[in-house]
Amino acid sequence: YRSVLCVPMLRQDDLIGLFVMWRTEVRAFTDKQIELVTTFADQAVIAIENVRLFEEVQARTRELTEALERQTATSEVLGVISRSKFDIQPVLDTIVETAGKLCRADSAGIRRLVDGEYRLAASYRTDPEYVDFLRRNPEGLDSGALWTRAVHQRRTIHIPDALADPDFTLSERHVDKQQVGGFRTMLAVPLLRDGSPVGVIMLRRTAVDPFTEQQIELVTTFADQAVIAIENVRLFDEVQERTREVSEALEQQTAVGEILRVISSSPGEVEPVFQAVAERAARLCEAQFVDIIVADGETMRVAATVGDMGR
Repeated sequence: YRSVLCVPMLRQDDLIGLFVMWRTEVRAFTDKQIELVTTFADQAVIAIENVRLFEEVQARTRELTEALERQTATSEVLGVISRSKFDIQPVLDTIVETAGKLCRADSAGIRRLVDGEYRLAASYRTDPEYVDFLRRNPEGLDSGALWTRAVHQRRTIHIPDALADPDFTLSERHVDKQQVGGFRTMLAVPLLRDGSPVGVIMLRRTAVDPFTEQQIELVTTFADQAVIAIENVRLFDEVQERTREVSEALEQQTAVGEILRVISSSPGEVEPVFQAVAERAARLCEAQFVDIIVADGETMRVAATVGDMGR
């Protein structure tokens, strides 16, 4: 070839393709031909973007369907979770109370991982003075408390007697805590999601009275149920977010399709296309005013507008 024309296909400022033409003889392409090919390149970009949006919507729809299936499955397994209306608090309250009662614990609590901290999310028969102590003395993962050991080691920790346990950190702070809480026998079971701790359930007795294997197994089951509840809420929030994303993508796809129809129905006019673009942009971007300004010789003129700014 001798004469070559190459027009970039641009989406915003990103190069997504090339429109190339050539001739075997030396015969330059005219300005009108170049303009025509540029228009074709722009139309090709619109078509590619439309396909991309469609495939993106399809992929997100599949993800949404899979998330909904998981959500439905967990709801069928645990009635209490389905009745919670995707509110985690009633589930945690029920779990900690049931575990406390069935295991004859003097007090119980659930810490949940929120914003990088394991916060007290639910409690059962916990003395207000002790709760106040916990709030005034927040514990980090390096505190050496029982629940931190369960989180670090990712396994159940059972202490028959806190005062006789050689691994229990009896710093001055923990001595005070033990005196305020009045606990001797303690049990902590981590809430693990795919091996990562998202919380911990704790049971305490004021007397030295070790928990039985059956009770520990029961608390482990409750911990698994708490994880399912937390995961269910997370999936629900994720589904809601993906639903919003899919809706936005569908709106964008619809707008692109409408503009394509305007382009096809107005092959010799640009004003209808400009107006259609301005109107869709205003709607999708929630803008009160939109102007499309184009160069006209050495001046600029408004080719399309949405909203009235007093002109």
